[in-house]
Amino acid sequence: MFTKPVEITGNDRVVDFINSVDKEKQKDDQMAAFYNSDAYKRNLANNECEKGKNECLKYVLGNCYKNAVPLSDEYKNACSDELNKKCCGHLPDDLVMYFKEGIKKGTCGDRCKKVFEAVCKEMEQKYADPKMDPKNYKPEELVFKMDPEMQKRMDVVSQDMELDDISGLIKNTVKSTAESEINRAKEERRQDKALEHELSSNMSMTSESAINAELERRGYNKRRIFQPNLMQGIMIGNVDRAESLMQENYAYHALDDYGLVSENNDAMYAAFVESVEEMTWLIFEETLLNKKSRDLDEVRRLANEYAMGRR
Repeated sequence: MFTKPVEITGNDRVVDFINSVDKEKQKDDQMAAFYNSDAYKRNLANNECEKGKNECLKYVLGNCYKNAVPLSDEYKNACSDELNKKCCGHLPDDLVMYFKEGIKKGTCGDRCKKVFEAVCKEMEQKYADPKMDPKNYKPEELVFKMDPEMQKRMDVVSQDMELDDISGLIKNTVKSTAESEINRAKEERRQDKALEHELSSNMSMTSESAINAELERRGYNKRRIFQPNLMQGIMIGNVDRAESLMQENYAYHALDDYGLVSENNDAMYAAFVESVEEMTWLIFEETLLNKKSRDLDEVRRLANEYAMGRR
């Protein structure tokens, strides 16, 4: 026995189409109602508030670090984004949790604790009304944006926390360290040239063995355990990757304040720039973020790790 096929008329197709449109509209209406509900917008406001705290902390700390780097303004303006990324690259993604844990453990520096509290206060004030009474806000109005107005508010926080003074102290410390290394290297080259001139002028230095004997007498050939200071360790590690640093980084005029000028993007020049930036981070971390200073053993360990390329 055969069942007669059901004929679908043009009217049936129109009705099915209208029903499907109605169902889609109902879904859209339900989603719109959900996104405009107080519960959703209150939850969104809470999440965006936490996101804002994180972004603002990165902005404030990034600027503080960048201002502390003792390199030329021309270089820092050209590489502003890279310097901010370098600072944030040393920090965890969730800065709010990082600082909460540090405050709880007592390892967070007092100034940094105040910065954290000030940033959180700004964000809580911004989102206080949406959290309390979200019906007056559209969801898109609650999404956090680091716009010029917010940047101005964070700049005020930085001023209130006297972060420019902190940056200045760090900058002077690192610059003094860098200048000492430059002067040390210049003095070593001067002494080497003086020794070379003296030996070449000595008529008794007629063979390699005679030269070696004289160098040994002066203590040049004695084996010593070399313990680099922190800046030296960082520089040694960066020299090994100087070529890649030269290709990655713009370093023109970065060291003008030190009397070092590179007409071309020189590899050793780029390595020194990178070393200054890394040294700045370490002093920045110790001065602003941490409550406890590094002891001598930790400094030596860090210097050796940098020199061996382990950091």
